[in-house]
Amino acid sequence: MRAYYNLADANWRRDQHQQSEDYVSRGLALARKLGDRYWEWQFLGASYQLYGLGEWGKALARAAELPGPEKFMEARLAYLCYVCPLPMILVNRGQVEEAEEGLSMFAGWESSDDIQERSASALGRAVVFRARGKLEEVIRLWDEFDEDRTSLGTDAEFFRESLVETAEAALALDDLSRVEQLLKVAAGIPPSGTPPSLPAHLARLGARLALAQGSPEGAEPGFKAAAGLFREIGIPFWLAVTLLEHGEWLTGQGRAEDAAPLLNEARAIFDRLAARPWLERVDASMPAAVAGSERR
Repeated sequence: MRAYYNLADANWRRDQHQQSEDYVSRGLALARKLGDRYWEWQFLGASYQLYGLGEWGKALARAAELPGPEKFMEARLAYLCYVCPLPMILVNRGQVEEAEEGLSMFAGWESSDDIQERSASALGRAVVFRARGKLEEVIRLWDEFDEDRTSLGTDAEFFRESLVETAEAALALDDLSRVEQLLKVAAGIPPSGTPPSLPAHLARLGARLALAQGSPEGAEPGFKAAAGLFREIGIPFWLAVTLLEHGEWLTGQGRAEDAAPLLNEARAIFDRLAARPWLERVDASMPAAVAGSERR
């Protein structure tokens, strides 16, 4: 069971989410066959690969099978899911209050002696803070927990997801120098510590930065590269985000006919994920794209 868990972790660090889920499923089945509650709970809480695969309902259902907080001290690692990645799923479904409730159960992790608990808590809070518009707090958390994230490895989910949250906050604040700094840090990571999704995020964020800097010629190549990488890796949520952002930009450039298929694909993915805020954003762009296409 320990081997299954370690293999699952090693695979999601490399964005091999389906392989990771295979190990989690096998470990969970073995734990239940042997009646080992400790390992059953650990596998129920192992859900980052389900976030990556877009199997969000399954991740939430597994977490719901964990016993209440009264069993927390018996299997602390299992409850990491309540601070990462469940907040990422819930926030992107528009369920910010539910994400906050999960985080509140483990508020003490902000100052935990365990580096994983501190890093997971920082990421979960960053996700919620950005959803609440507390963008400066997102930046603060990146600076405060930088050493912790680096210690866990740049291929850990805490690093890549925190970097994305911080870059998004910096873009919203128009703090372009901060975005440049973040992208430079990520680009300087050796290949051995670079999960495949990180170059995809860098391409998408680089496209966003180019637009913010008034250099639109750098946007389309970045969006296309990011979409191709996310599609190849098999991370549907970030593929849909990239398609949406590319489609919005194309619509603004009067290229509605080019934007329509991107927006349609993004909408189908967000619909499957039940990502309501993103569906609303796609729907807001669709009339303009359709109208522009009809004018052609």
